[in-house]
Amino acid sequence: MPNLNDAAPQYDRSLLPPAKSEFVVFSDSHFILDPEPYAEEFNSVRHWPARAAWAWRCAAALEADLLVHLGDLTEENPARAQQPDSRRAARAQFERLGLRPRHVAGNMDIGDKPDPTMWTEWVTPESLEAFHRDFGPSWYAFDRGDLHFVVLNSQLMNGPLPQAAEQQAWAEADLEAHAGRRIVLFMHMPPFFVAEDEPDTGFYNSINEPARSWITGLLRRRQVEALFAGHTHFRAFNRVDATRFYVAPSTTTSRAAFSEAFSVAPAPEQGRNDPAKTGFYLVREYADALGVYFVRMNGQTAADEAEAGWKRLLCAKSRDLPRSPLGAYLRTPLAQLAAGALAWPSVLRQRVRDDHPFHAVLEAGLRHVRAPLSDLEDAVQAPRLQMLRDEGVGLTAVWLWSPRLELAKSVERFAGSVDAVELQVPGELFPESSLLRGLEACRERHGLPVVLTPVIAREATQGKYHPRTRFGYRVEELAKLERHLEACAARLDRVHVHVDPEVSPWDALGALLEYRIERAGAFDLVVRLPQADERLRLRYAAEAVFAAALQPRSRLFFDTLVDLDRTNDLNPGLLDRLSNPHPAYFVVQTLNSILFGGAECFAPEPVEARGADRILGLRGSARRHRLVLPGPGGFGAAGRDALGLSGELALVDLARGWRRAGIRDAKALRDLLDGVRTPHLATGEAGRA
Repeated sequence: MPNLNDAAPQYDRSLLPPAKSEFVVFSDSHFILDPEPYAEEFNSVRHWPARAAWAWRCAAALEADLLVHLGDLTEENPARAQQPDSRRAARAQFERLGLRPRHVAGNMDIGDKPDPTMWTEWVTPESLEAFHRDFGPSWYAFDRGDLHFVVLNSQLMNGPLPQAAEQQAWAEADLEAHAGRRIVLFMHMPPFFVAEDEPDTGFYNSINEPARSWITGLLRRRQVEALFAGHTHFRAFNRVDATRFYVAPSTTTSRAAFSEAFSVAPAPEQGRNDPAKTGFYLVREYADALGVYFVRMNGQTAADEAEAGWKRLLCAKSRDLPRSPLGAYLRTPLAQLAAGALAWPSVLRQRVRDDHPFHAVLEAGLRHVRAPLSDLEDAVQAPRLQMLRDEGVGLTAVWLWSPRLELAKSVERFAGSVDAVELQVPGELFPESSLLRGLEACRERHGLPVVLTPVIAREATQGKYHPRTRFGYRVEELAKLERHLEACAARLDRVHVHVDPEVSPWDALGALLEYRIERAGAFDLVVRLPQADERLRLRYAAEAVFAAALQPRSRLFFDTLVDLDRTNDLNPGLLDRLSNPHPAYFVVQTLNSILFGGAECFAPEPVEARGADRILGLRGSARRHRLVLPGPGGFGAAGRDALGLSGELALVDLARGWRRAGIRDAKALRDLLDGVRTPHLATGEAGRA
């Protein structure tokens, strides 16, 4: 049994915009009283009680105004004699933590949807009455401030019980009575998982017709702001007109069959044990929208001793960071859609779409993506890219020049769907004036900024037998580009600048400050993480984001978002092929929120560091930042002595996303840095030396 005396984590919201209220949404805890019988199939089940309890403890630590549990509180379903005892044990833990969740009825709570292929019994009068006795009504509404919350029982829908029609009539009347309010809807089973036209009978993951169409019609007619559902143990994001529709993960486990979405071997236990995907949502009420923030559990079951004295940073999302210059190149599709397999508990193919890269872009606070033109013509990718734009992410579409390309005419098809046009020109560092005129004509015709990217094939590359293709200008080629543009009387909005992974991003991007290119508005800087060990990738990612603060008009793209491992060259991304974050992802996410969450401008501040360590400095109007990059043996005394910070001190472990504030003096800061092996950010007051 989990130890409820474990220390709770502490959360730091200082990087988020002010909110009017907050609520927590967690789902599918699958607390299990006796995991041993189930553990015959999957050993990780033994961790479920502790994982569930830790997630509840984390939710309690957030001290939100409201908690909603989307169903499947326990693994024992109504057919199991242990369900009442398991339910009581889970509720006792809530009480000891001071939690009073609002409950949604799930299939493990009261029974499955009325479908003859389901593996558990349908809802019965007895199971429904037991839920109402323990938790209260299974369809109800309540208000908190400006928000009207509606809870529905998805398990009743389409069923033979008279309560199904009773709930439907009640919901219609309630939403009509609250027309014009900001409405948030909760249910266990989503009306659909991938698309509204997906199968129903024989398909385990969503509501059958006709109730599905009733729900989606309700969302449209009543302009529901958000819908939260669970059940699938696999995150998804959809839109029903203006309604943002979130499918929450489990706090405990993952769904095996959905590993069909990935082109690599599944996570352990046939995909059942993918703890990086477990977690819950913290939802913050803003004046114009809801901010939905994912709180990762990573399968944790107890407090981390190393976390004592630190707080977990909650990082801003793309909508919160309008000044962020960061982006990613989508070398792999934003959303992988798989036809799926005929796998239990469905008897039809379980079609699945991987929305984790979509979520990762938003949760890292990225404001830009680059995607090939073909994605705009793809029935799966195009709508997902537009949803990304709706969430505050600009889309640069990439065209490849050929003599047959009529750029302005081609762009016209997509002018309302993109935010910038990138033209890749093969074999020409300095295109002839007619092509440059074509770029200007495209900009004038459509009002879209145009990016110029040379594509240089057959470049000799150290350590490679075959030559490689380079995209973008090297820094040392920019001066000649400026002279060429002047000779052609041409101007560009942006130019693509390539940064070699073997070169320090701080040095390379800092060198750009010396160039005054009057005829190119700004740079699109593209960096690739080095293929070497993870320590170097962490260092490189941290340097790149830190250096981006010196280039306020430029954009910095990480190439690529997801690992590219099916070519001659390994191209490490921010996510692995299971769409789980690498440690470098968290470095980017954390630094992005810290550096670009406000209006502060930065200038480089030289720092003298000795030995294998490196320290980079930025000075803003309010804070001075030191990016600490440890050498192979960990950060040493020589580096610690060079920090040069004073005043109110703080330290951030970038890879973990932990912050420690209130450090009393420089010595205490140096002691905390002793021996660290991953990038850290130290800060002090700007006005003090």
